[in-house]
Amino acid sequence: MSNFIARRSLLWRAVKVEIQSQHAGTVLGLSWILLGPFLLLTLYAFIYAVVFEVRVPGLSRSEYILNVFSGLVLFLAFSQALTAATGALSKERKLMFSSFPAEFIPAKAVIVSYIVLLPATCFVIAGDVIFSSPSWHLLLLPVVALFQLAFSIGLGCLLSLLGLVMRDIGFLIQYIVIALLVVTPIAYTPDMIPPQIKPVLYINPLYYYVSANQHLILLNTLPPMVEIVLGITISLAMFFGGIWVFRRARIAMMDLL
Repeated sequence: MSNFIARRSLLWRAVKVEIQSQHAGTVLGLSWILLGPFLLLTLYAFIYAVVFEVRVPGLSRSEYILNVFSGLVLFLAFSQALTAATGALSKERKLMFSSFPAEFIPAKAVIVSYIVLLPATCFVIAGDVIFSSPSWHLLLLPVVALFQLAFSIGLGCLLSLLGLVMRDIGFLIQYIVIALLVVTPIAYTPDMIPPQIKPVLYINPLYYYVSANQHLILLNTLPPMVEIVLGITISLAMFFGGIWVFRRARIAMMDLL
């Protein structure tokens, strides 16, 4: 944690360079940061609301789409972060033998993936203003994003280690992402889940952040206190635990590289 505070400017510079390199040579350049999430959100809205015609009791079509978007923006950032972090160490081998802090490698991959969250959240807030009734709870959206980012960095550190010893972990991540999209209440609400399997929700860490976003944006209220406490605890435990394991494994990791 001390490195993240003391050398935060180095991490930020590395993030900016990575973003620029990813979009270098493209026709639209950095415009993809805005265009990408807009196209994805529009596609999901069309599939759920028009093709499948999903209806949720008590919600209009516009409110339902807003509810989907509220969770989907977090899911998109999380899923991209999983994929990027898994192959981060293999991709950045040279940095492992430099003065660049090793834990910054997966952290950089995760943060770059989370850039998509900025414009996507702005689209959702605009939708809330147009189709619903926004409240001061929107001010807490960055807090939710920050805790999910912390969770993702810790998990990313662990996945980057697995990516070195299990070369096929990248394929497994693709199926995990699909499974998370299904089991996380994004296209449906927790009330639609049968009571006997509802406790399974609490096993899914992504549920806490999605639920928080949906409460703050659509319901204009704070999520249940138990979800707040569990969500914060899971975020901090994964962040500090993931970095601790990553640092402990540095010697063995160098041999694999």
